[in-house]
Amino acid sequence: MTLLGYEWRKLARMPVLWAVLTLCAIFNCTQMLEIAPYIDLFNEAGEAASQLGQRVDGDFLTGLRQREQTSYRDALLEAVEGMENVFETLDIQVLSAYYEKYMDSSPLAQSLMAWKYDMAEERAAHLARTGAAMDLYAGPVTTQVHQFLFGNLLLKVLMESAVLGMLSMLYLLGYEDIQRTTHAVCAARTGRKVWRREFRFFRAAAPIALAGWLLLNYCNVDAAAARYNAAQASAGRLPQSAVDDLVYGSFSCDGLRFMGETENTRWLRAEAARDCESWTTWSVSAFLAAKK
Repeated sequence: MTLLGYEWRKLARMPVLWAVLTLCAIFNCTQMLEIAPYIDLFNEAGEAASQLGQRVDGDFLTGLRQREQTSYRDALLEAVEGMENVFETLDIQVLSAYYEKYMDSSPLAQSLMAWKYDMAEERAAHLARTGAAMDLYAGPVTTQVHQFLFGNLLLKVLMESAVLGMLSMLYLLGYEDIQRTTHAVCAARTGRKVWRREFRFFRAAAPIALAGWLLLNYCNVDAAAARYNAAQASAGRLPQSAVDDLVYGSFSCDGLRFMGETENTRWLRAEAARDCESWTTWSVSAFLAAKK
């Protein structure tokens, strides 16, 4: 623990680390400006929830209709008026049978699918009893904000963390050379042990990590999964939705070229073109999809 404390102390004295952290914080704040138009609607929903509760029922709708009419109240009212307890009519076994039908060539996949939906059935029954589907939902703005948080901001934070981790590793590996304390460290038995252990590990780990990263980028996992699902859909083993959902769910345009020209793909290409209009949402995947 003492050695770990010394390593953290070295990082705390690294000026570049604080500079990068500051730049990342500024960049993330500019990213958050994307959801600024939704703040007022969220404030309206929060105020309504604090006064009327978070369960959408008759009393909640009555109280919401009696609130002062604003565009945000109307948007919230439109979102909650159509809410229903979808779990009451959800038949998990129908879904299980539907997916098992397309996996008749693989008994193992069928058993895994049945096991998954058996577990989901108990959870769905619990949600139906508790009326969880009737909890307050702020309309389409909720989807937009969730997509921003988990499909945009989180990815950038992970990338920033990876860059900071690599910078920290390089700095710690070269710290003794920078401070000209290599001879002092190697003069002690403990220093020589740590020195050999550190370099032996990173000499092996760095090339392996780099090779794995290059391999994953070269293989393009999103496109490979879309290609496989498209082939299965063409053979009648999977519905076309298995291809469409893969592209929608992964927030990636890499599989578009395997989906054919449909109304869905045209809409997705238009979305990719819109992503390319802003530097905050531009990506190689969207650029290639929009160019086709």
